[in-house]
Amino acid sequence: SVYLLAALLAATGFELATADYHHGDLVPTARRAQFHGQRTHWHDLTARHCPKFGEDHAVAVPIPKPTSWREDDEYKISLSFEGDRHLTGWLLRGDEDPGVVPMLDIEITHGRGEIRAVKADTVAVGRKYLKTHRSLVEEFHNHTVWPKHLLVRYRWTEKTDVDAKFSSTVLLG
Repeated sequence: SVYLLAALLAATGFELATADYHHGDLVPTARRAQFHGQRTHWHDLTARHCPKFGEDHAVAVPIPKPTSWREDDEYKISLSFEGDRHLTGWLLRGDEDPGVVPMLDIEITHGRGEIRAVKADTVAVGRKYLKTHRSLVEEFHNHTVWPKHLLVRYRWTEKTDVDAKFSSTVLLG
């Protein structure tokens, strides 16, 4: 019966899905910045700042001071995952409100060991976190302290696909 199943799978053209990632694998990530009409080159994030496949977690990514930075510049950041397979748009890292620290909220959709989609948004860091990490707020709003640390939260959602061809082969086999 094993041979029959193998023959049926071969006859239907079924290919076994190969998983690129396993739970906990690092996903290569890079960042670039935009300010007063200029864009930086892509810079790889270190392993400790990259998402881990299938694991929700938050990191504080150090952002070095741009060489031509002015205090009134609007700073935007973009992230790239898997060697430019998935790019975020330009995300505002605004500091308009002195009591608010922004955080990048990255939702990564995956299935069968591969990344399917990435959504990104800028949200305010929760008040509870700000109370326990007061130095982060002070550092973020002090224009003389660099590097800044940008909080990035990685959230994973799984999307499972049903392979109708495989299902019918198994049922008939």
